[in-house]
Amino acid sequence: MLQQQERQIAAPACQPKLPFEQNLRLRRKIAIGLCCAALPVMLLFGYAAAKNTEMLKHLQTQAWEQVFLDTQAMPWVQKSVPEKQYAEALRLAHAGKTQEALVQAEQLTNLAEAKELAWMLRRYHAAEQATDLQQRHDQFGALGEFLDSAERKKETETALLQAAWTALNTKDYRKAEEMFASIDIEEAEVGLTLAGAGRTLADAAAGGTQSQKALKKTLEVLRQAEQQGYEVGQICLQDSAAKSFLHGSWTAATGETLRVDCVANTILLEPAPEGDEFFFRRQGLEDALGALVAAWNYRSVDEIEITVSGTALVYFRDL
Repeated sequence: MLQQQERQIAAPACQPKLPFEQNLRLRRKIAIGLCCAALPVMLLFGYAAAKNTEMLKHLQTQAWEQVFLDTQAMPWVQKSVPEKQYAEALRLAHAGKTQEALVQAEQLTNLAEAKELAWMLRRYHAAEQATDLQQRHDQFGALGEFLDSAERKKETETALLQAAWTALNTKDYRKAEEMFASIDIEEAEVGLTLAGAGRTLADAAAGGTQSQKALKKTLEVLRQAEQQGYEVGQICLQDSAAKSFLHGSWTAATGETLRVDCVANTILLEPAPEGDEFFFRRQGLEDALGALVAAWNYRSVDEIEITVSGTALVYFRDL
């Protein structure tokens, strides 16, 4: 009887589970399995998001070498062949391998960014190959901040500035003006002003009232340049410009006078040197035999020294 009771008490532990209990356990197993399976996927997505963020930062800072390395470490990006090849073209360009970059970019005919890159690279190569200094400077300037264009423009600018001063000193004023006008620094602005002044002086004799107005303005410009320490004498007393520069009346402290009319082409120096006919020259007046009978020497925009018969006098412009 006691054994029978013991069997009856132990029996429930061996009874089969109810259907809802079996389903619950199965669901738990499935849920745990799904979580385990999803974990790598979640980690992968997290890694991808982090790498994408890094690459975006590198793109924003134009760190093209790192962008290329990012694409190498991101299989999902490597599947996009055009973007990968474009990133490699950028890397090559910024590494100085512009010809190789151009080849890469030209192959991406369906990618707008690559077309633009190829166009810029072709212009960059044209600037490199330009033999004319002005053209080379302008072409690099047009490229802005592309690659090292700004630095290349600055390098060319130094040589261009020297060439502009040479053109000014050799009286090629129009060429000097063109060169100075393309250089955006203070020294070039002064050079541009002086080149314009030299051209105005050279052209004034052939002009009229308008040229005379320009001449007055030019003289003021030359005064300001001289006050800033620039040598302007070579512009004032050179060839035909000397007559324009001397246009007007000059008076010495002792009363001697010089009157020059560059439009009417008349010169009156009192007291006059001996002789009947004189010819105007850059350095002074010559007689019919070519002898220098009156020589002038530049001192400032409003002050010259005239030597007649061995006597030197300082003349001041009548303002």
